[in-house]
Amino acid sequence: MIKELLSLIADAIYPPKCIACDALLGADREDRGYICLDCNSRIVWLESDFFSANLKKQEFDSSGSLAAYDGAWQEVVHKFKYNNRTDLAGQLGEMLSRRIDYEYDLITAVPLHPKRLRERGYNQSALLAKVVAKKTGFKFNLGIFKRVKHSAPQVGLAKEERIENIRGAFEPCGSWKAKDADILLIDDVITTGATVNECAKVLKKAGAGRVDVMTIARAI
Repeated sequence: MIKELLSLIADAIYPPKCIACDALLGADREDRGYICLDCNSRIVWLESDFFSANLKKQEFDSSGSLAAYDGAWQEVVHKFKYNNRTDLAGQLGEMLSRRIDYEYDLITAVPLHPKRLRERGYNQSALLAKVVAKKTGFKFNLGIFKRVKHSAPQVGLAKEERIENIRGAFEPCGSWKAKDADILLIDDVITTGATVNECAKVLKKAGAGRVDVMTIARAI
């Protein structure tokens, strides 16, 4: 009761806005609570797992995404990833957490190379993972593996080029061992699956028992 009252007060002081178009949200919103009905009509919500025939061997065990990387949802992702809208991590992370129905030993995120991190100023996937961990109560650990290869951005590369571009880009941190841990790996967008597949490969070599992937968007 108190929580609901505080939420109503917060909404009155800071009226919620659509995370896609920034329009004020009243009753005119979809059931997820953060999207106006107009933007919602331009979003393809996804329920099925991702599968890529381009991967010679799929290292991750499953992969789910919130919505197709298109229309209004692409605008949301662009704002979050490129326009310094780190405030969107709360809503997006909460939406991801609602999709989780498995008990994980820990949650981690696809790491950025230090140079890319300095350029962008934040790791958008890590921000999402922190929120998901907080909402679910699972342990969060970003320091289990790192990116050691400063490769070109995957955007614009052909499928085969993406796989080669990301090969050998990650390695475990120090002497960390997964010890059969079930891990949830968070990223922003999945296209061919090359990046998360390389991450899962490294984590499983370090001893992970299961690696599932969750992203906020999937290219279709």
